[in-house]
Amino acid sequence: MKRRYYSIAFLLLVFLQVKAQTDRQMDTFIDKLMSQMTPDEKIGQLNLPVS
Repeated sequence: MKRRYYSIAFLLLVFLQVKAQTDRQMDTFIDKLMSQMTPDEKIGQLNLPVS
């Protein structure tokens, strides 16, 4: 029973670590993209219709 809890905890920690790395990569991509956009393009993104 104890081994099962340790296994679940380990898998949860691995999942959270992978998720954190993915979030950092996405943040880096977004920061780079936002730095390339002009203020007009940024404002235009606020006015996009939602489907």
